[in-house]
Amino acid sequence: MKYAVAFFAFCILLSTGATFAAPPASPVKATLLADVSAIKPGDPFTVGVLLEMEPEWHVYWTNPGDAGLAPSVKFTLPPGFSASPLAFPIPTRFNQPDNAVAYGYRDRVLLTARITTPKDLPIGRDIEIGASVSWLCCKDACIPGKAKTTLSLDVADGTRSANEELFKTWVALIPVLAHQCQDVTKIDATLDSKSHTAVVTLRWKNSPRWVEFFPSADDAVSVKEITAKSADQVTHITMKLEVLPGQTPASDSLPAVVAYEDGQGHRRGVDVKIPLK
Repeated sequence: MKYAVAFFAFCILLSTGATFAAPPASPVKATLLADVSAIKPGDPFTVGVLLEMEPEWHVYWTNPGDAGLAPSVKFTLPPGFSASPLAFPIPTRFNQPDNAVAYGYRDRVLLTARITTPKDLPIGRDIEIGASVSWLCCKDACIPGKAKTTLSLDVADGTRSANEELFKTWVALIPVLAHQCQDVTKIDATLDSKSHTAVVTLRWKNSPRWVEFFPSADDAVSVKEITAKSADQVTHITMKLEVLPGQTPASDSLPAVVAYEDGQGHRRGVDVKIPLK
């Protein structure tokens, strides 16, 4: 609905003859890549859709914020193959016109999925993987886009790596579960149902340089007035969180991501869940 309103307003500008710089014919380029050039039967591997944006254009995270639309990827796989859910790296916060806030990516982003393979693949054949990708990219105006991209891989008696640095960089930016986060010793999340105040408390091994909070999208839940304060290796993130009247949330908790910068200057993220009851 948010995207529909924004796009409708954009169309009205066009119909009224408003003038502005013409956007590039294709502000986003989509490419399907893998972290291998050859696969071994039964061994999993990772594929990624690399979205490269023209300068100052951006695409969106799973929760686009006040307006926008998340990218969508549908994989076409050979028989017996399966893909994990698409993994999104830590987003960046953008301030948009009319004080709107958006969460997304500039320049480039790699959206990844883990692929499992059958054990009975015949050695020596090629397999093809396809991806149908759609997105909304924005700058001064917003343009929907889509592309189909394919990837061919050899089936061999051993795995051959490819695109190692690219995948290493972007996989490190995917938020991890709390028990997998080496920088956090404990995470608590509570909700006061009377005041509609939720508090996420993180206890760190070493204090991060900065902390940001990104709630997931749920049309039944209102999240606002987010603040984050850190002291003595503890961060308290406070917000107003309320289930909208007559609405039913997708689950009993609201997933979110706490992004931070560790002592080595690396951006990292950890998943948290805030109870809605």
